Amino acid sequence: MTFPHPQRDEIIALYKTGQSRAAISKMLGLTKDCVQKVLQRAAIKGDLGTKHVLPGFGIDKISEHLDASGAVKGTHVRQRVKGPMHEPPPGLPLKGVSSYVDSEGHVIGEWRLYREKMQEHETLVKALETRFANAALERPLLTAEPVLSTDQDFLSVYPIADQHLGLLAWGRETGEDYDLKIGSDRLRAAAKRLVEQTPASATAILLNLGDWQHNDDGRNKTPEHGFNLDVDSRYMKIAMAGVDLMVDVIELALQRHQTIIVRNLPGNHDPHAYVALTVGLKAHYRNHPRVTIDASPAPCFYYRFGNVFLGATHGHRMKPQDMFNDMAVTHRSDWAAADFRYFYFGHIHHKTAQEVGDVICESFRTIASNDAFHAAGGYNAGRTLTSITHHIEEGEDCRRYVNIKPPRR
Repeated sequence: MTFPHPQRDEIIALYKTGQSRAAISKMLGLTKDCVQKVLQRAAIKGDLGTKHVLPGFGIDKISEHLDASGAVKGTHVRQRVKGPMHEPPPGLPLKGVSSYVDSEGHVIGEWRLYREKMQEHETLVKALETRFANAALERPLLTAEPVLSTDQDFLSVYPIADQHLGLLAWGRETGEDYDLKIGSDRLRAAAKRLVEQTPASATAILLNLGDWQHNDDGRNKTPEHGFNLDVDSRYMKIAMAGVDLMVDVIELALQRHQTIIVRNLPGNHDPHAYVALTVGLKAHYRNHPRVTIDASPAPCFYYRFGNVFLGATHGHRMKPQDMFNDMAVTHRSDWAAADFRYFYFGHIHHKTAQEVGDVICESFRTIASNDAFHAAGGYNAGRTLTSITHHIEEGEDCRRYVNIKPPRR
């Protein structure tokens, strides 16, 4: 709280008699700055009068003209038209306020920042829950040949890295056309072939390694850095297509395996959109005895199968050494109980494998096409969908691959 200066009334009285600030400061033994501050606060409160202010105007600046003796011989008042009352832009929420103040902390003016309202993820989640409430699909599912028995000693993992559903590419610019339909059809066909080749293990893990969706909301920009994205269609349409596509892949896996575990990991492109995918799937399979939708919000996935310990993350925040450390420190019991340890990640769109300690840290190829940005950067890695089957005691047993032919120009 600021208290009034003890000589405030005297300063104002002298000022109204025509004395200058310099004269007042000399007469009262005060600094010019002190007199100036007292008069500024008095002017704000209207104690100096308003006879110079025209209706609808506000004082912007007051200048005094002094004679040779220092007495005020004239005053110049600069006035500006008061602006209209502030009204927030319709449909744009207030994002932040920046104020500029004087030396005493009084607000002189402010900037108000409004931003376009982002797609409400709660709305999308509700729409997905409603859509799958009755667990009825609007089209026939792709199916693989059903098996009569499965082997309890084996676990199959289907890593799906960087699907980038909704990515848009123009073939004349990038080498091949790509859109929502092409991406969906490509994964369905590749998953069907892969499931048919994979051993009939009792349990399978469908492991979405992140960036399942190309855009996280209707702005069509990367969430963290704001890079522009080439996107096919509307956000809601892409999100709904993503749930339909994952349901199809799950149904295919059910024809080959007795139990399916599904885990969606957040990527740098879809740190919020992956939540809607998970909620939609959980609503769809909420009463299914053979499907478990792992809805953990953690950025890493861990699972122990006998003597095998698996970890996974998207890969944009962890390097292999960090994966090794996190696996060992956060899951000490599983780490100690297993002799074979593997960590899977995506993000970089190509295949790598590095052994850190005795943990094999491996990245996987995407099957999505290049967008304009990656095509311009000379990105030419191959595209493969992979399944990995582990033995409960002996670790990795075998792999199966479905390769996507590269474009020919």
